[in-house]
Amino acid sequence: MIRPAKSWLTLILFLFFFLTIQVCIAWPFDFLFNTISVGDLAPDFTLEDLSGQEVTLSALKGTPIILFFWTSWCPHCRHQLSLLAKDYLKIKKSKIEILTINIKESKYKVSAFLKRYNSKFKTLLDRTGRVANLYDVEGVPTFYFISKSGKIIYISNLLPTNYIEKFVEAKE
Repeated sequence: MIRPAKSWLTLILFLFFFLTIQVCIAWPFDFLFNTISVGDLAPDFTLEDLSGQEVTLSALKGTPIILFFWTSWCPHCRHQLSLLAKDYLKIKKSKIEILTINIKESKYKVSAFLKRYNSKFKTLLDRTGRVANLYDVEGVPTFYFISKSGKIIYISNLLPTNYIEKFVEAKE
């Protein structure tokens, strides 16, 4: 009597471990290994802007770029957005392209929010969060500075002091 119970238990444990291994093999765990670092080439993406036009990062190669991932509900994002808005003319004069990327909010909500900030930056909509995941965005705000050659030269949740001057010096 004890042997059949042991056999069933052994079979159940074997099936459990076998199925666990199968799930681990089939499951896309690449997100665990997708880390973006300073010095890496910026992953390419295409997103729509608020007017419905598609913007592809690789089409801007040769231009230094600041990617700014944000959401409207984030108070730190609002503060960083106001700093960027204050420096708009200096940024434009430095020939730096800013792409603000809103994560998982509706076009209507983003448009209404940006009207209050009188934002002149190109705003892209990451409706699914796919690009934020691609860039390992773990919290907002998050900044990526991308050089003319397409390499990431800065990653942080805050703009550094004198960021325009530092970026201009490093943008080659």
